[in-house]
Amino acid sequence: MKNFYKTIKLGAIALMFLFSSLSNCRNILASGSADGTIKIWDVGTGECIKTLPVSDWRVEVVEVSSDGKMLFSGDSKGVVKVWDLVNGVCIKTLNGHTGAIFSMAFHPDQAMLASGSWDRTVRLWNIETGACIATLKGHSGVVNLVAFSPDGTMLASGCGYSGEMRLWDLQTFAQINIAVLEKYFNQALPIAFSPDKKMLALWVPRKCLEVVNFWDVVKKGRAKPLKINIKKEDLRKIVGILSIAFSPDGTKLASGSGNGVVGLWDVKKRKLVRLSGGDMSFVRAVAFSPDGTIFASGANDRLVKIWSSSTSMYIKQLEGHAQEVLSLVFLPVDIEKEKARIEAEEERMKFLMQRMGGLPGVRIKAKSSAPLVVPMGF
Repeated sequence: MKNFYKTIKLGAIALMFLFSSLSNCRNILASGSADGTIKIWDVGTGECIKTLPVSDWRVEVVEVSSDGKMLFSGDSKGVVKVWDLVNGVCIKTLNGHTGAIFSMAFHPDQAMLASGSWDRTVRLWNIETGACIATLKGHSGVVNLVAFSPDGTMLASGCGYSGEMRLWDLQTFAQINIAVLEKYFNQALPIAFSPDKKMLALWVPRKCLEVVNFWDVVKKGRAKPLKINIKKEDLRKIVGILSIAFSPDGTKLASGSGNGVVGLWDVKKRKLVRLSGGDMSFVRAVAFSPDGTIFASGANDRLVKIWSSSTSMYIKQLEGHAQEVLSLVFLPVDIEKEKARIEAEEERMKFLMQRMGGLPGVRIKAKSSAPLVVPMGF
């Protein structure tokens, strides 16, 4: 009996390593909420690792530095806060906006932060000193999109509610007037840049998703959009798309709508993969994991939900916020390091399997003449 229990224990350990391997990278997610907090989640375990008490104001947007050590939050009061994720403390407070902050972006050299606000301005910040470098004015509505050009010489800002897009020269901070932008993106809501900041995805209300080379529009005044069509019966299931996000490789899009429906779209094949959910909640935010295997959605039901990026099937939910979830961002991970960790776990699992005589069924000799089989998933 002693050997029997020893073998059962080994089987449980082996299965533990197996499921750990199947989870791929250890994904860490930050979520900002109307309850005034940011929660840091271990997506694999579902555990809330840390809660950052931002303020009594709604956390409208969160962004993370490329090394994953600093988190930036923008709240409904108009304050940008810089967080040390290692120690979980606020190290800088950036004041200047007079309205809620709805968008943030990092300059390619990671030394500058851009923030777009309800006050119709874009502010540029020196991350090291916390000083405001420039205030860009001219928008007629809330600035809910900011993105730096890949070469770092220009900044694009936009109001998705009106389709108003503006371009700024970062040497002079002067506006570059390209009238075609406003005409081209008229009534586009919402809008999202691809990870390389070259492509722009936008939802054309009651029609389709479009992907366009934004900088072709800027340079040539035109660009042929790539339309990702949707069947009429599927279109009827969507009550306005509120959020869009690109996968890390730019081949997929995730969307969240006003009736709780989450969509997965294939950019290359130009088709909708699947619509999931549908609980009448407003899906305010969607974000892909760094390895692209999963994506998360946040809604006014106070839940963060995790979905498969290959099938759009629901995986799990993360509970803890007291009010609606408004913003999401995955922390960067070292993919190669994670692959090495997974391979090491798999090797240890193989070693344990050899000691047990193999899986999925562990055949153990008992006093009875019939073998005892422990199936996968016990």
